[in-house]
Parts: sequence; structure tokens; C-alpha cells
Amino acid sequence: MNILERYHAMDYGPAPEARNEADAWLAARDFSKALFLGGDWKAAAGGKTFDTSDPSSGKLLAKVSDAGAADI
Repeated sequence: MNILERYHAMDYGPAPEARNEADAWLAARDFSKALFLGGDWKAAAGGKTFDTSDPSSGKLLAKVSDAGAADI
């Protein structure tokens, strides 16, 4: 069986992971201080963040540090 035949023979179904696990993991973290610079986690120098959302629902997932030139 070649790769294309295997691809067409695959079974599809719901993902075994529960979404609530990923949501709980995201909620437990502060991504506003999520720049790893110089060996440390820190917020962007300008203090700016941006929203990142779930494209399927539009639900806010996290506010993420928005790095700029001062962070380099």
C-alpha cells in the first residue's frame, strides 16, 4: 500500500482530546509576560499585548506580549 492509498483508507472521527484540557492550560498561564529574552520570561518593553482567539468560535484564548524593537 502506498502513501496515497493509506491516506484514503484512514478512519476519521472526533479528536480524543477534550477541549477543556487545553482551555484550562491556557487559563493557568499569563502570556502577557511570555517573551523569552536573555534567558528570562518578561513582558514586552512597551507593555503592549494583543488578543489571540480561537478561529472557530472567536473566543479569546489569551492576551500575548507584543514585542517591539526595544525588546531585541
